[in-house]
Amino acid sequence: MTFTGLAVGAVMVFRRQQPDRPSPYQTPLYPFVPAFFVLASAGIVGITLYERPLERVLGLATVLAGAPLYLLWDKFRGL
Repeated sequence: MTFTGLAVGAVMVFRRQQPDRPSPYQTPLYPFVPAFFVLASAGIVGITLYERPLERVLGLATVLAGAPLYLLWDKFRGL
């Protein structure tokens, strides 16, 4: 739910920053439905962190461990 909520939030930000850009899809009751989804996703993440902190921290650490690898890949990609 973490990345799905972040993706929906990013679409909301992009639509606000670039209002003239065409949208390939329409959401009923925009922006209320996506905002509710983002809040619900944050709530689920919070509950998971509260109920099972070790598993959540290990999952986040696993994802964050890929950041240095991405930075190395991005640095050497142009060579």
